[in-house]
Amino acid sequence: MSTHRNVYINALNSTIEFGLTHEDVYLHTLAMFHCNGWGLPYAVTGVGGKHVVVSKFEPAGFFDLVIGEKMTFACMPPTMINMALNHPLSEEQMKSLPRDRVRVATAGSAPPRALIEGMQERLGWQVIQVYGLTETSPFLTVSKVKPHMRDWPAPDRFRVQTRTGYQMLGVDLRVVDENGTDIEPDGQQVER
Repeated sequence: MSTHRNVYINALNSTIEFGLTHEDVYLHTLAMFHCNGWGLPYAVTGVGGKHVVVSKFEPAGFFDLVIGEKMTFACMPPTMINMALNHPLSEEQMKSLPRDRVRVATAGSAPPRALIEGMQERLGWQVIQVYGLTETSPFLTVSKVKPHMRDWPAPDRFRVQTRTGYQMLGVDLRVVDENGTDIEPDGQQVER
């Protein structure tokens, strides 16, 4: 159930984990009726960022707004990332894309490594994976490359980004067996 506290904690987590500031330009690609657009309207407003709202995601229009508004942050499920990566861009458009501090949060399904790699290598945008549910308002975990990982080999960084990640602030997670008994973490096994 969504409560004021859940929505508030989600906005704080979004601010912290996505590094939102008053300088951000957030391009809304998600329907705001779907879990309040993952709760980002509250976080972006809270830090004084700029909102750019579209009525429907369409790759050509998306890239026009990315360039024209100088987007720094967006939330996109893997299907939208795939659509964006498969959209042809001219050399001029590629040169005009913002690349400084651009982050893309992804959720909705596990993003394949190829999508993360494509977004980061083709467009130069950092991908941050989150996991959650509408019922959890919505974020539970985040997976991203942290500063101490930036010098890791690319395959290791991509492996981190395809994982479920660590729990966000104010989130308690447990892994239990079919009887509800806690399973001791071994760093490998999730089911028994």
